[in-house]
Amino acid sequence: MAKDKKKKSIGRKQTQPSKQVGKGVKGEAVSAAEIFTPFRLIVMFLIIEACIIVLMKDNYYIAHHTAAARKAAKEHHYDKAIKHYLKLFKIAPNSDTVNLEMGNTYFAMGDYERAIFHYQRLLEHTSKIAGINSKLALCYLKKNDRTRALEYFRRELETNKRDPYANFYIGEDYLLRGDYQRAARHFQVIAHDKRFRKKLEKYWKEIEQKLLTSDTLISQS
Repeated sequence: MAKDKKKKSIGRKQTQPSKQVGKGVKGEAVSAAEIFTPFRLIVMFLIIEACIIVLMKDNYYIAHHTAAARKAAKEHHYDKAIKHYLKLFKIAPNSDTVNLEMGNTYFAMGDYERAIFHYQRLLEHTSKIAGINSKLALCYLKKNDRTRALEYFRRELETNKRDPYANFYIGEDYLLRGDYQRAARHFQVIAHDKRFRKKLEKYWKEIEQKLLTSDTLISQS
């Protein structure tokens, strides 16, 4: 009977769950506190932070150079702005935002060839941004290529009938060709746009004179 009790006691001891977390090199018990020491926790957090920075470095890079470029352009430091935009262009050459803002900056600098390059790249990838054809047209006007400019203004009006620059220059072209009624239709769209006020005042007078003269001739005949 004593032997049976001893066996049962041993069995109970073997079935009890172990309270050890782990064992060291010599088989000694290792607690969670010993594994996750303050130093090891700091190292782990530093590794995780480094991994996040590596994964997010492009976002940091883009955000930094975008902000710097826009700030420089706003302050009319265009050369500085372009340096930042060129870094963005290297990693995102097809970005609508980068090409649009680079085109605008080059236009402000008077570098119309480079402005045309970026506006055309933008058109290759999207036609949803209003005013791009007009921006190209303005570049060609600066280069004294009125034929190409009018071509792009007409393209703009196909999708954006209220574009102010397209309406003004297309209206002006009709005026120069003596088509006063069509000129008037385009000028009506921008009648309250202060950017064209002085020229429109002159053109409206000319249109009124020509139309009144033609009406008088018709009534006399």
